[in-house]
Amino acid sequence: MLRCTTLIVSLLMLLVTFSAGDAHWIAGAGIADRGLQGGAFVWLFLFCFLAYIPLVVLVASYMLRDLLALYLYRNQRAAVNLVLFSVMPSIALYRFNAWFVSEIL
Repeated sequence: MLRCTTLIVSLLMLLVTFSAGDAHWIAGAGIADRGLQGGAFVWLFLFCFLAYIPLVVLVASYMLRDLLALYLYRNQRAAVNLVLFSVMPSIALYRFNAWFVSEIL
């Protein structure tokens, strides 16, 4: 269950990186006819920013576990787990980091 959550958060990070740094989303976030300050893009960016370090730790542990399983069992499921839950989130983390450094800092 946590692996799927990790994959979803990393895909959200990719979504943020494909947007321009000064992009404004038309649909703002709001609860009960009260708008939240900053719009949906700002809230999505803050969520991704706060989830970055925990996601790095999770992806590193998944990669170590999946590499060990691939070495020990050498089956197709271990290879799929390695690509899906370790390599793809690593690419998303790398892209988010590169986008953050170039656009924000």
